[in-house]
Amino acid sequence: MSIASAFDAPIIRFGETGSTMDEARKLAAAGTPRGTLVLADHQSEGRGRTRGRRWVGEKGECLLATLVAPEEWKTMPALSLRIGLALAKACEDIARNWEAFLEIELKWPNDLMAGGRKLGGILCESGPEGLLVGFGINIAQTSFPGPLAATATSLALLTGAILRMEGRSGDSGAATTSASAALETAFARRDGLAEACLSRLSSIGGDRDWKSEIGERLWMRGRPTRIFTGLPEGGGSIEARILGLGDDGALLAEGLDGSMLLFHSAELGFATSVDPGRADHLS
Repeated sequence: MSIASAFDAPIIRFGETGSTMDEARKLAAAGTPRGTLVLADHQSEGRGRTRGRRWVGEKGECLLATLVAPEEWKTMPALSLRIGLALAKACEDIARNWEAFLEIELKWPNDLMAGGRKLGGILCESGPEGLLVGFGINIAQTSFPGPLAATATSLALLTGAILRMEGRSGDSGAATTSASAALETAFARRDGLAEACLSRLSSIGGDRDWKSEIGERLWMRGRPTRIFTGLPEGGGSIEARILGLGDDGALLAEGLDGSMLLFHSAELGFATSVDPGRADHLS
C-alpha cells in the first residue's frame, strides 16, 4: 500500500539493508527533505541505544524505520519520550482498527512497554546531517528466541490478531503462493502502522500536555525499581522508587533512604527485591 506522510515528505523503502539509520544518514547528507521516512522490510544491523544491542525480527514482522527529523525537534525537551508517546498512541490507534484495546506504557527513556514486556524502542542520533529518529515496533511475531521470550511482545500477541500465516499446503507451489500473499498482507499492516506513526509524530510540537500524559504512562511509576547508572550487564545501580519527570524529561526518583534523585542518563530494570527474573533487556 502507499503511505500518506503527514510531513509531506518522501517515503524511501528498502527490501534489505544493514540499518535504516545508516540509510537515512546518507539521504540526509544528500539533501533529502526533513520528514523523509526510511523503511526496511528487514535489516541486518539494527541497533539499540547501547553498543552491542540489536533489533531482532524476521522479514515482515516489524516496523523498522528512521525519520529525518524536523530541525525544530533538536531543541525539544524530553524528545525520545515525546516520540514514544506519539508512537504509543499510533499503536493504540491501529489496535482499535483491529477491534482490540491496548494501553501502552513508556519505559524511560526510550521504550514502549505493554503487559510488562517491550513492544518497541526509539534511537535518536544527531550529527552533521541533522537529527535522525530510528524506531522499531514488533508487529507480527508470535514467539521470540532465547531470553527475549520473557521480555518482548508484539501487536499480534497483545491483540490476538493473526497478522501473518505461513503457507502449509502440501503443494509447494500453493505453499509459496500462500506465503507470498501472507507476506504482502504483513507489509500492508506494517505500512498502516507507519502511516499512523507519521500522523502522530507530525503533531508532537503542539503536545502541550506531554509531561502529564507521559507521567500517566510512565512504566514502574510509584514502584521500587533498580536504576542502572551504567549498563545492566556490569554497571553500578541503585534501588529507588520512580516518581515522575522533570521539565526537561529527566527521571525523578526517591532513594530507599528518602533522598530525592534526578537522572539524565540511566536505564531501568526491576529491583532484585521485587522480581529478579524480569530484568529488562532491549530486543
